[in-house]
Amino acid sequence: MAQRGILFALTDATPSQLGPVVRALSTVPPWASDPQDGLLEVCMHGPELARLARGSRVLLRVREADLEWLNVFRPVFADLELRAILWAGSDEFDAMVRRAPDLVSWISRDVPVPGKRLAEFAVQGVRAALNAKVGFCWRGRELDTAVAAAGWTEGLLELSVDLSYRELRIGLGGPGLPVISGIRREHDAWRVRMALVQAGRDGAWVARDPAIALPGMWGLHAEQADWEQAAARLRGAGWRRPELMSAWVELEPERLDEAVERVNQAPREVFEVEAEAIARAEAPAWVLRARSGDEDVALARERIRRGEQPADEAGRVCWSEGSAAWTAGAGEAGLVRALRALGDELPSADFVEAATQAGFVDLAMELARVRWTAGADRRADDLVRWMVERGEVEAARPVAEEWLARGGADEYSRVAASLWLGDIQVLLGEGEQARRYFEDSLAIARQLVEREPGRTDLQRDLSISFSKLGDLHLGLGNGEQARRYFEDSLAIARQLVEREPGRMD
Repeated sequence: MAQRGILFALTDATPSQLGPVVRALSTVPPWASDPQDGLLEVCMHGPELARLARGSRVLLRVREADLEWLNVFRPVFADLELRAILWAGSDEFDAMVRRAPDLVSWISRDVPVPGKRLAEFAVQGVRAALNAKVGFCWRGRELDTAVAAAGWTEGLLELSVDLSYRELRIGLGGPGLPVISGIRREHDAWRVRMALVQAGRDGAWVARDPAIALPGMWGLHAEQADWEQAAARLRGAGWRRPELMSAWVELEPERLDEAVERVNQAPREVFEVEAEAIARAEAPAWVLRARSGDEDVALARERIRRGEQPADEAGRVCWSEGSAAWTAGAGEAGLVRALRALGDELPSADFVEAATQAGFVDLAMELARVRWTAGADRRADDLVRWMVERGEVEAARPVAEEWLARGGADEYSRVAASLWLGDIQVLLGEGEQARRYFEDSLAIARQLVEREPGRTDLQRDLSISFSKLGDLHLGLGNGEQARRYFEDSLAIARQLVEREPGRMD
């Protein structure tokens, strides 16, 4: 049968097998200017066979719409002495058996090719990222399949970035590859990185379908372009063998984009890309796959991690290797490095302030909580406020009570702690206990004002104490008592305005 031209049919084939199969069948690449016998012609439609040179090696994609034509005009295979390979998926092959039996009888050999769900570039990308221990963004479906095919056996740890920072940090302590969904901005990704460090994790993690591209993270997926549309695009760009080139690059969208820019040229050599760009994930995905494990790339990645070079072109990172201190204005990358360097050491108050100024208040709250638990602070103003603002009212009460106890002879601290305890009791529905705390703060604030009448901050504390008691009595239905407290608060506030008319707080 072979003399009739059809050598064999690849059945059950899927687009995910295109690249390896086509590269194996064509020893000459699509950009070869003077191809020899190794060139593989690729036809997407049956009638295209008639234009081939005698004796051509050809891969024909079998389409159900072409079956009648192929059955009637099957002599073209013998007349042109074509060495043909039919590419047919399961459905197309079944249809060919039913509707083109004469054509089927000409096939020398049916070669079943076990179907693949994923293109090789998807699996290779995940495997390379896991081996390099770098984070990557995954777009679309089949992440679990790609991770398993890449050799990962520990499963996925699915979490949402919308968890509180504390919940996220605790959740990241579980087993599996961290997969974080819901990332809408770069700030979210840095929040995850910090939680990873605090959870003691230092390997790869995945941002699932982030709303934006994340600097420094690989962009991976398992999506393939439509073969015919990809070929049409390359043909329009001027490619001599667009169908072959489309299959050669496995219909990978990013490689097709590059092919449009390099018409009838070989892809860029991976060694042309600088190691620094690869370490920062600023190179195309196929370059990252090919060179992620190179020694120079690993060294560049470690330099970036240590902060020996700026984290971005703006030079935001100012980090001194081995130091556990935070340099103000260093940015998110510096925060991560600071956390790594910190280890089990106690975070400094400056570190807490820097995290606050950088906009990572949830991280600052965790660091402040560590300092408070270790007994490093006598006051807990910010910690209690953050806990209350985030709904951790019940957990904030023992912190505020300890704050009051630690205040000792520090009357200024006791005023602030008493006010917060009063607010917490109000939120918990314990009005009588709140009243006692507000009255305590009022009594201490009065003594302080009498002792230092010129201090406006003490005057404000006294005004606040009166106002808190007014609010409380108003809620209890004691209107007359509430009025008196409000009048006392208003009188102090008026004096402060007269003394400092331009002050806004």
